[in-house]
Amino acid sequence: MELNSSDTIGFHDIRYSTTPNTDGSYNMVRWDTDENINVNESALSIIKSFADKKTIRETAEHLNISIEDVKGFLKFLNTLGYIKSVGEKKVKDNSVRIHPWFSRYSKAKFSWLISRPVLLVSFIYSITGILLGVTVLQHVPTYKDFFWTDDLFIISIVGAIVGWALIFNHELAHFIFAKAVGADSIVRYSNRYLYLAVITEHYHLAVLDKPFRYLVYLAGMYVDVFLIATIYFVFVISKLVGIDLDLVGSFLNSVVILLIVGIVGEFNMFLETDLYNFFTDYLNQDNLYNDTKRYLINVANKWNKPLLMPIKKLLKKVMFSQNLLVRTNNPSTITKSDRNVIHFFSYYYIAGIFMATILVISITLPRDFKFIVDSLEIYTTSVSSRDVIGILKSFIIILLAIFPNILLIDAIIKKQKKYGTFM
Repeated sequence: MELNSSDTIGFHDIRYSTTPNTDGSYNMVRWDTDENINVNESALSIIKSFADKKTIRETAEHLNISIEDVKGFLKFLNTLGYIKSVGEKKVKDNSVRIHPWFSRYSKAKFSWLISRPVLLVSFIYSITGILLGVTVLQHVPTYKDFFWTDDLFIISIVGAIVGWALIFNHELAHFIFAKAVGADSIVRYSNRYLYLAVITEHYHLAVLDKPFRYLVYLAGMYVDVFLIATIYFVFVISKLVGIDLDLVGSFLNSVVILLIVGIVGEFNMFLETDLYNFFTDYLNQDNLYNDTKRYLINVANKWNKPLLMPIKKLLKKVMFSQNLLVRTNNPSTITKSDRNVIHFFSYYYIAGIFMATILVISITLPRDFKFIVDSLEIYTTSVSSRDVIGILKSFIIILLAIFPNILLIDAIIKKQKKYGTFM
């Protein structure tokens, strides 16, 4: 890209944060690609100067810096695809655009959701509902609540519908709150270790103030708690007026246990959950997940005992993709306080992997296995009695049991191809 002192510079839609980070830098993003960088106040002044239609020479003189420094900064921005035109000449742009959902809808349509009155009332409502539910009902949710009827087919159908509905409701909360604060998002499926996950991928969060980002991170859990409170209100009111909910009550208990499992799962921060995003942003640890991996691989590289070699190779293959490690911080630049956080999180990370693996082996796989075995029993009985409906039911139960696992395997394969690891 050739630059002359008399050139003006046109940028694509660039926006930046109004509040500086702790190091004094500002987050800046190209809106249609979500390409974001940190810039200091001097760099931001250069951007603003060109926005006022000043030339390169005028910008340098106005800010009392050399023309070559201005040109060097512009060439850097060009590598990121920030520059749209130089003078009257258009700059070739090979940037990949993002395609967020409902991007034409402005935040004005959603911003009332994060107004102080709405947040305050919903918070009081949630706390009151849960406290009343726990004290009045005195029911401790257990895994038995999941089996709210003896009909395995009904449990499979309704469980699948409700389970996916709750997942998408959780992600929809992230999406709507993101729109409310002025960001954009899409919802897609992926994996978190051995778990299938539906995730909301956010754009433009970098230029928002931290409190707004916190709202987006915690929106899913907030709505989950709100739903639990609503169900408990239904129980309390029905008890006060003398209505026996019977099967409906059992079903609602199954919904509560599903929501509780989801909320508890957020504490598995090694799976990069919503709480992880909140935690890393609050502590200014943007690369905590990958920095922890680098820390662990440095520990593993010191292993020399023959018995540890197979484990070392397995860890490098499964957990420590070089494609991800290049995005980590240089260990020599990490401060002592940051190193302490990484050291602590490495224990949390390892413990989480063991716990998640145990849960998959002890709960998820046995549950799916039970569904498949019981459905095969239904199939065998139906075949012997020539019950076409029973045969169809058994196939549906099997399909619902294996479908999430098919999506999980697909997500793992895609991540393996992209990053060289599925973690």
